[in-house]
Amino acid sequence: MRLLRRLVAAGLLVGSLGCGSSDTTTSTTPTKVAVTTTKATSTTARRAPEPTTIPLPPVNGPDPSPRVLVFYYPWYATDEFGGHWQHWGDMGNDPAVDIPSDYYPLLGAYSSYDPAVAAQHMAWLREAGVGGVVTSWWGKGTYEDSAVPVILDAAERYGLQVAFHVEPYEGRSSSRLVADVEYILDTYGAHPALYRTTETSRWNDDPSPKALFFIWNSGHADNTSGAVEASYWQSAVDAIHDLGAGVIADIPDGTWIDGGHFDGLYNYATLETAPEFAWARTIPPDGWFVPSVIPGFSAVRIGYDPSTFVPRDAGTTYEIQWGSVQRPTHRNTSWDWARFETVAQKWVDLSEGNYGVSLLNDCKYGHDIQSNVLRIS
Repeated sequence: MRLLRRLVAAGLLVGSLGCGSSDTTTSTTPTKVAVTTTKATSTTARRAPEPTTIPLPPVNGPDPSPRVLVFYYPWYATDEFGGHWQHWGDMGNDPAVDIPSDYYPLLGAYSSYDPAVAAQHMAWLREAGVGGVVTSWWGKGTYEDSAVPVILDAAERYGLQVAFHVEPYEGRSSSRLVADVEYILDTYGAHPALYRTTETSRWNDDPSPKALFFIWNSGHADNTSGAVEASYWQSAVDAIHDLGAGVIADIPDGTWIDGGHFDGLYNYATLETAPEFAWARTIPPDGWFVPSVIPGFSAVRIGYDPSTFVPRDAGTTYEIQWGSVQRPTHRNTSWDWARFETVAQKWVDLSEGNYGVSLLNDCKYGHDIQSNVLRIS
C-alpha cells in the first residue's frame, strides 16, 4: 500500500511539520516584483489584467514535501477585487465588519483574485513545509476556474504545486469529468506549478509524471443526482489515466479502488479527536491511502449541528490525527511484512483490548513494532 500523508482543512490550514528550525531559505527580505492583478466586475466578466508592483513575502522555509497538501478555496471576492462581496456574506452578515466564522483571517476578508493574498498564503505554506494545494474547482469558466492562474503563479514562486479538487457542480457526470480533465490539462498543463507525481498505482502503472485530481462527493454524479456505485466512474477514470492523470475518490471503502479503477482514496475531514483510519486496511495492494487531518472543526455559525464541533486544544487535536495510522503487529502477509516500519510524529501506541503502552518523543521517528516489541528505528 502506498502511503500519501496529507494535511487538509476546510479552508486554509498551515501547520508546522518539522522539528526545530530550518536553515533552508532563499530570501530574507520582501522582494518587489511585477505581477498581474485582475479586478473582477462579476464572476465571469473581468477587466483586463493591469501590471502592478506589489511587495511579496520572502521565500523561506524547508523544501516543500510533495506528499503534504492542503485543500484550498478560491471562493472569495471583495468590492475592490471582484466588484462585490462573494461568499463572505452568505449568512446575511456584513462582511465589512463580520464573517460567519469563529475566526477572522489575518489578511482580513480577502479576494481570491488578489495576487498578494495568494502569495502570502503560499509563503505561509512554504514555511510549514507543505508541498502544495488542492484547489476547489467548480467547472470551466467559473469564478474558481478564473482564479487558477493567480494560484498557479503564486505557487510557482514559492516552490509549491497545484492539484485540483473537482466539486459536484450541477451537471457533473462521468463523461463531463473526462472533458473537465482534458480542459484543465490543455489550459494549465504547461504551467510548471501543476502538481505532477510519478507514483504508480494498482490501475495506473505508467511511471510518467501525472497530474492529480481529487473527486469530492464521488458517491454522486453531482449535487442533485442520486447515489452511484464505483463502477459508474470506471470508464472515465481509465480515460483520465490515458490522458496522463491520477484520480482519487473521497470514499473510505477499499472496494472503490477496483470498482472504479481509482488510484487511491481520501477522507475529506476527521470529526473525531483520535480517528483510527481503520478504512486504510480495506485498500488493496498498490492503492493509495490519502488520510486527511484537521486542526479542529467549528461550523456552528453556518448552520452545522453543535455535535460536529471539534476543539483545537492548542494544537493537540491536529498532532494526534497527523500521527494516527493504524497497523497490525504481525507479518502474516507479504504487504504486512513490507510495511513493518512506519513514520510517526511524537508518539506511537501499542495496544490490545483495554490496555497498552505509548511511547512519546519530541520529533518524528520511524517505529518498528512486531508482536509485543516496540522500538524507534
